[in-house]
Amino acid sequence: MSNVIQFHRPAEPYGELSTFWPSEMTIEGTTFRTAEHAFQAAKYLGPSASALSRAYAGVIIDAPSPLYAKILGTRVCYGAHPWQCELRETIGQWSNASVRADWRHVQQGVMLAILRQKFTDPQCATVLLSTAGSTLVQHSTDRYWGDGLDGVGSNYLGRLLEKVRGELLLADEQQEREEALAAALPEAACSAE
Repeated sequence: MSNVIQFHRPAEPYGELSTFWPSEMTIEGTTFRTAEHAFQAAKYLGPSASALSRAYAGVIIDAPSPLYAKILGTRVCYGAHPWQCELRETIGQWSNASVRADWRHVQQGVMLAILRQKFTDPQCATVLLSTAGSTLVQHSTDRYWGDGLDGVGSNYLGRLLEKVRGELLLADEQQEREEALAAALPEAACSAE
């Protein structure tokens, strides 16, 4: 891969790759506004989550924006704007809710599952597939999920998006082979039904 595609905010080019992109999805019966909502809520869910932690996940799911969901999920909120003060108050009210103990070990798998669901959306999938042959980089201050703005971050979001893209490309190739075979052998395709 020689070309690098950087993405970050939904309003920028390749914004569909952002976890903040408005892409409603349903996972295990719960509907999320964005991948960010799903990811942040997942921190407080899991096999041994307390009722309090599950309730806090519900607060995150209901957050009015992906930024609010991220702030509630990470419990990091700076600034003195009224909305930031309100979020800090909400975070304080839920201070006994716990992030699942195994989060560090499962977070990449959780994100991968969320991305797989997100990219079942045709618009998002089309954009992701259009990046074939390129390295995907979340250009943000986040040194784990992004490049840290200086290129030394781990860029796990970009890596996982490349994995999902590869899976989508393989699925497309398989479908094309099956369609070509069905067209070449119309009687065989009819008798198989």
